[in-house]
Amino acid sequence: MSGADSADLKRAFAAASLSTSEEPAVRAERMRGEPSAGFMIGAALGAWTAAREQLDYDLKNPAAAGPPHASQGAPVDEAMEQDCREETTAFERLETRSRAQGLEPAAVLQAAAIPDPGLEDAWRVRTRQGSAPICR
Repeated sequence: MSGADSADLKRAFAAASLSTSEEPAVRAERMRGEPSAGFMIGAALGAWTAAREQLDYDLKNPAAAGPPHASQGAPVDEAMEQDCREETTAFERLETRSRAQGLEPAAVLQAAAIPDPGLEDAWRVRTRQGSAPICR
């Protein structure tokens, strides 16, 4: 990965990790010009890490998923379905884009300078096992 692509990846990760969707970061980048391949990988990585964290939080705190005071029923189910869709979409984009560039998870994470040592393992587990059981 070139230095410019690596810089774009870092910048995109920082922008997209604020949302479970890469779309806000990509729209902003398109105002500057067409996003590079590195930017698109970074955007997908940022969205996936945010979506993964949101799904994990909602699984551990089901009463927090959905409207206030909703501890079970349809609102929670709908929130979990949305979490699952967002995590799946972000991960599929990350996998597709990194493979298209011939990049392994370690190379992408190194280029993004992510300090989370467990994220590479989480990526590899997600690749092998698929989505979280609740999302299947």
